[in-house]
Amino acid sequence: MDYQDFLSKSTAKVSNMSQEEMQTALLNLLRMTMPENREKVLQMLDPAQDSFQKDVTDYANWFKEMAKKKYHFLREEDDYYDYDDEWDFSDSDDYQDIYQMGEMLRKIFDLAEQLIYTSHYREAAELYARCCTFSYRLHDEVTGEESELSFDDVMSELMEEVECKKIAMNLLYTAIQMSSSTEHLEELYRYYSFDMCYSITLEEIISTGPKPIERLEQFLAEWIQFLSKVEGSLADRLLMDAIAHSPALADERALHQLARETANLHPTVYLKYIEQLVGEKEWQKVLTIGVEALEAIPRANKVRSTIARKLIKIAERLNNSAVSYEARLAAYYSDPQLVNLFPVITEPLQEEDRLALLEFTQTDETVEERQQLLFFLQQFGQVYELEQQERQKVEIGWNSYSTGEIVPLYLLLLRKGPFSKAATQVIASRLSMDLVCFEDYFEEWKTSVTLPEEEQEIYLNWCQLEVEKVTDVLIDSKYRKYYMQMAALIVLLGEAMEGSGILNACQELIQAYRQQHKQKRNFIQELAVFADE
Repeated sequence: MDYQDFLSKSTAKVSNMSQEEMQTALLNLLRMTMPENREKVLQMLDPAQDSFQKDVTDYANWFKEMAKKKYHFLREEDDYYDYDDEWDFSDSDDYQDIYQMGEMLRKIFDLAEQLIYTSHYREAAELYARCCTFSYRLHDEVTGEESELSFDDVMSELMEEVECKKIAMNLLYTAIQMSSSTEHLEELYRYYSFDMCYSITLEEIISTGPKPIERLEQFLAEWIQFLSKVEGSLADRLLMDAIAHSPALADERALHQLARETANLHPTVYLKYIEQLVGEKEWQKVLTIGVEALEAIPRANKVRSTIARKLIKIAERLNNSAVSYEARLAAYYSDPQLVNLFPVITEPLQEEDRLALLEFTQTDETVEERQQLLFFLQQFGQVYELEQQERQKVEIGWNSYSTGEIVPLYLLLLRKGPFSKAATQVIASRLSMDLVCFEDYFEEWKTSVTLPEEEQEIYLNWCQLEVEKVTDVLIDSKYRKYYMQMAALIVLLGEAMEGSGILNACQELIQAYRQQHKQKRNFIQELAVFADE
């Protein structure tokens, strides 16, 4: 039973009790109070409204005294571990709590919780603010350096995870109850940035707080207005959470208006609105709002790409080729990845758009896998030249640059026939894309490629040299985890050689590697998996 349900049913029962029945029930509850909570309960029963003021003042004075200290935590030499004459700092975050701050903070958090339960939110908020903004300092005896610890560091060091969760809930609950100004909203947002608060949702706070949130709808309206002007993933996540709880934004028109207003900073509002329309099967409206969103959201935003991909499916459902065409381009421009390029290049493309797409891929800063994308735009000569330049910087080691992806692509292009087991293994290990999807798109794309024989020879010779370099190094160095990849790559090379007209090249290449590395039984076993296909 959640808190609000419990409170509602308890209130109903109490309202029907006589004074004598209430007294008996209260005494029974007091008898059930755990020893560590008895003092807290007595304080809550104290009718004096200012019974806590002395404690609040004492804690304020304690913070003032602590602020005068040069540092509060100490890291000694024993906290470091020396392995092979090298310092290991990975387990060195155990600090000496010189002034027993952990014990004092627990008392402060306990008092703050009592103040929450008696609706003294302002006083509780002041206590939390002191704890969160205090400058906790660490002295390192090994290096002699002093540094400041974040509130997250202090909490993770001094408190158990369960304690942190409870404190975080109370902290956010108090901040929401106090959120009557922009200043308080900024403070609430800062609290949410703490690690211990990051994952807590409004639903948790609303359902577990000791009393309902005062003026909840007004808070949500002000909170949404505040978050809509704050940039970043944290603000975006909190905004989505607030929208989900806002009765005002259950109105479709209000949500649409908010999407328009926040398209630049929070395009996820548009995405939420579109998903809502999809759920309602308002297909034509999805197209209208989707096109509007693509125009409103900045191009270099991946949420725009997500909306575009949804739009492609709906446009195809409604046989709207114009919207589908524009959505395909938009998906790629907003998130230039191979998975977004394939749907563009496997359909007829206007020459103007083809040239613009090529220029974007060659020059735009948002493009990360440039050589890979240029390869599928059939810029084989440019990709080859870029790989030669890369090779001058790195002698060996495919994981550090793009050759490990580009060489297999050239080999796939040069080989004939459907995907073999070796081809599938190489692609699965090098590309972060659904394998079945890749194979289907690749075969379709390959039908549009015409590669002169002289270029085929250049690329095949280069690929053969690269494969020999990387396989010899990895096999001779006994990097067994790469044996399967190397075996598949060798067979793929043989298939490409045969595809270029060299008869029996695959079996001869396999036999040569078997002979060269005959003492590497594990490698020979992996090679046999693909050789015997």
